[in-house]
Amino acid sequence: MEEKNLKSLIYQGVYRDVANGILKPNEIISENKIAEKYGVSKSPVRDAMVELCKDEILKSIPRMGYQVIPVNLKDILNIIDFRVDIEISGLRRYGNHFTDEQIAVLEKITERGMENDATASEGWFKNYEFHTALYSFYENEFALKYLSKLIRQGATFISQYFIAARGKNRELNGRVHMEIVEEIRRGDIEKACKILQSDIESIKQDIALLYGWTQQ
Repeated sequence: MEEKNLKSLIYQGVYRDVANGILKPNEIISENKIAEKYGVSKSPVRDAMVELCKDEILKSIPRMGYQVIPVNLKDILNIIDFRVDIEISGLRRYGNHFTDEQIAVLEKITERGMENDATASEGWFKNYEFHTALYSFYENEFALKYLSKLIRQGATFISQYFIAARGKNRELNGRVHMEIVEEIRRGDIEKACKILQSDIESIKQDIALLYGWTQQ
């Protein structure tokens, strides 16, 4: 397998272990252990770890290895607010410019997203695929780059948070993505925006239920 593909395989594997709670917050992992686990040299492992550090999933600890960045509730809430701002404004600005081909792509993604997931990380990958595909149509590569990073980072934070709080990961509802696509096809962009915002902010509602907060 090419080193580029090995790097992707290792990135996804480590990311999956963090999202599924196998690797715990603050846990230290080494390049040697990862290389041994995947039966590869340290070179693609190091490349994957660098990317995971860039995405703020891990933090490099000199002479020790890599630390799983612990969850921070304030960061989760800030990521949600940022995503609402950027994703809703993007959808509203793009408006009714969606082509039939673009809508068909979104429909295929949502159909896959409604399939049962063997692990929480697979559900998060499908969620990531939908939101980044939707935003990619707006042709703002700069914003897409940072949105992609925040969704990946936010997913691991949210997974850590719910596993610690109630012993299991947060379940995702793929059906809501289909509702967004249906409204886009109908041309009702404002309704699609409302559903999209509700989808993103549903995490806040789940956190509120954990603590008995009152949503404003």
